[in-house]
Amino acid sequence: MENKQIYGFAFALAAVLLLLTSITIAIQVVIDPENRYNLINIPVLEAKKSALVLSGEDKTNLIQNTDATCIVLGTSRSELGINPLHISEYSPHFDCINLSKMNSSTEDMLDILQYARHFMKIEAVFWGLDYEMFTARYGRVRNHYQYTDSVTSERPSIKELLSYKNVIDAIALMFDEPIEGSVDHFSNGQLRQTRWSRSYERNGHAGLFHRTERMFVRKNIYLVNKDRIYQKRYGRSFEALEEILTIIEEDNIKFYPFISPVHIRQLLVVEASNRFDQYQQWKRDLFTNISTNNKHDLYNFSFLENITVEAVPEDQTPMQWYWESSHYKEVLGDYLLELMHTNKGDRYKLNAENITVMGELELLLLDSYKKEHPDVVNKRRRGAR
Repeated sequence: MENKQIYGFAFALAAVLLLLTSITIAIQVVIDPENRYNLINIPVLEAKKSALVLSGEDKTNLIQNTDATCIVLGTSRSELGINPLHISEYSPHFDCINLSKMNSSTEDMLDILQYARHFMKIEAVFWGLDYEMFTARYGRVRNHYQYTDSVTSERPSIKELLSYKNVIDAIALMFDEPIEGSVDHFSNGQLRQTRWSRSYERNGHAGLFHRTERMFVRKNIYLVNKDRIYQKRYGRSFEALEEILTIIEEDNIKFYPFISPVHIRQLLVVEASNRFDQYQQWKRDLFTNISTNNKHDLYNFSFLENITVEAVPEDQTPMQWYWESSHYKEVLGDYLLELMHTNKGDRYKLNAENITVMGELELLLLDSYKKEHPDVVNKRRRGAR
């Protein structure tokens, strides 16, 4: 008798769990809060869905469900530091989203732009250019945005279909409540600063700087002693850049290319990797391709007076402009937007006369910093061996 009761209870429990699972899956398939599957479309619900960001590496859903006419491209630097909402403060007719991607290459940017132009009427592109985008480590296109003539629905995973958050979002959508598209990103594609702020709270900015620079050196980001691979990657990167510039020209898109700002200590890592001369040559090659050949202004924000050399406090004092040597804060991103939209930024536009002078000033700044901070220099050199 007891066994029958146990079996009966187990059967009833299994039936209830199966029913709840079925309801959970049904809600997500029918409501589809992230516009991921597109199996059933209910107009009254579709109208309430926002342009969601599923993850940092996959913003296809954001592209497909937006009325924006302006995009931001780049690596995690511009993904974190450039708030696309603030672009409209200077250009009210631009409605921007941030399509930058962490660890991205120029091929990734081409892939994103090709996909976005199919779904969007792009009027402006802001592109944060980074040296790492042109090196071999970041030369792996992941095809998250590969265009196909018919966009197919994604195959849902069990984990996604049983996601508690997705069910809550679906229910919220039914009751006309706002929902969030990503834990790591805002709905406009900008990367949240949560990871950096938590790390700062634990270790201060000095700890953040040390960890980032150690990662760049240990992972050989700047390809020490890999010249053959570097040159092959470099050439392909500029081929992708030329294709992007062709699209910009064909679609009559306003173009705002800028070299992303880094802290002076990031340049120490470049030098420790024996790449400083090539880094300067990269900027000259960018200028030739973007400004000389295609007549677009290229802003060089790799050197910003009184900002590039911001002191790194050893205590918990917050820095104004940087999280660590590679990533800048949104306040600096706002300053870059101001420079690009006002005549204050004219001195940062590269031209045939100032490009050499800017490189020499950067080298003098680096030499001065090395003399003042020999302990930091020695750490980076030991790590690069």
